[in-house]
Amino acid sequence: MNDKLFQRIKELTQMQATSGNEQNVRDYLRECITSLVDEVTTDGLGGIFGIRHHQNKEAPRVMVAAHMDEVGFIMLKNMHEFLLDMAHTHNIPYQYYVSKGNTDASAAHLKNNGVPSSVIGVVARYIHSHQTLFNITDFEAAQELLVQVIKSLDKSTVDTIYGR
Repeated sequence: MNDKLFQRIKELTQMQATSGNEQNVRDYLRECITSLVDEVTTDGLGGIFGIRHHQNKEAPRVMVAAHMDEVGFIMLKNMHEFLLDMAHTHNIPYQYYVSKGNTDASAAHLKNNGVPSSVIGVVARYIHSHQTLFNITDFEAAQELLVQVIKSLDKSTVDTIYGR
C-alpha cells in the first residue's frame, strides 16, 4: 500500500462521524471528488454523489457508492457470476456473504427496468464509530475488485448481466 492511500484511510477513520452526524466526512468527500467529476449533489438523507457525464448517451451507467451499514439484497444471477469471475480472473481474494441488511442499491435494483447492483464491502468492526477496525489487505482486495469491475463494464457486459 502506498503512503498516500494509507494516510487517506487514517484521516478518514480518525474523523468523528457517528451515524447521523457524518457532515465532516461528507465535506471531506466533496472536497476530494469535486475536481474528478462533472457534478456533485446530495440527497435528502445526506448522501453525496459525484456524477461524471459520458459523451456517448448510450454508455452504460455505473454507480460506485460507499455505505457504512450492514448491507444485503438480492442481485441478478449474471451480476453475481460477473463479480466472481472478475475476482477469479484477476486473482483477487474475496469472501461471499449474503446479509439480511439493506442498502440504497436494493431500491435501484428494482427501478424502471432494474439497475444491476451489488455491494463490494470490507468487513469491519465498530463500523458506526470513529474507531473502525478492518484488515488493510481486505480493503486493497475490494479496491482492486472495484477497479477491475469498472474497467470491464461495457455495453456488451451490461447486456449480459441483464440477460439480454
